[in-house]
Amino acid sequence: MIDTRDGTPLRPSESHFYYKTGYYGVVPSSVQVLPAGLRMIAGDAKNTTSSGPFAYSCHGDNIAAQQGPGIPNCPVGSEVWQHIYFPQCWDGVNLDSPDHKSHMAYPTAGRGCPASHPVPLPEITFNIVYPVTEANAPLRWRLSSDNYGSNLPGGYSAHGDWFNGWRADIMDTFVRNCDRPAMDCGSHMLGDGRVIY
Repeated sequence: MIDTRDGTPLRPSESHFYYKTGYYGVVPSSVQVLPAGLRMIAGDAKNTTSSGPFAYSCHGDNIAAQQGPGIPNCPVGSEVWQHIYFPQCWDGVNLDSPDHKSHMAYPTAGRGCPASHPVPLPEITFNIVYPVTEANAPLRWRLSSDNYGSNLPGGYSAHGDWFNGWRADIMDTFVRNCDRPAMDCGSHMLGDGRVIY
């Protein structure tokens, strides 16, 4: 994220990485452990439209956290949250693919994972938080990869990459205690009393 007034990079105040379950017809109890070495990309650095696996929202006092596809003009004292959603259906064979996407798929609303990608995994979500300290500043914010006209809102080129480097026992504990029983373990708890930072 940059401020186009002078090209200054914006420093996020925090970030949250969630491993969630139970969306779009994926039954939580069916979710499998993310395989070692799996890697994937969500979004597209060359995207120029409002559609994609991303959203932005305002958070703060007396603000309803509505999501939309472009960077919103949140008021001073609030935060802009950038959300990137990774696919949660795996083909069950390939840990990667040439485009870093084809071995993964998004579930179909209400029907779960497609037959071509039958293995349900936790949905990984990146949530990056940017504080708003100046009125109308978010109107100047864009992603450094936003290479399209400034007449459109910033943020359409949102993307992220993920590589599984989790210890197998920790990932298994999280999926068993949090994802399968559909428990809200936050972004740092394992569901068994342990906390990771």
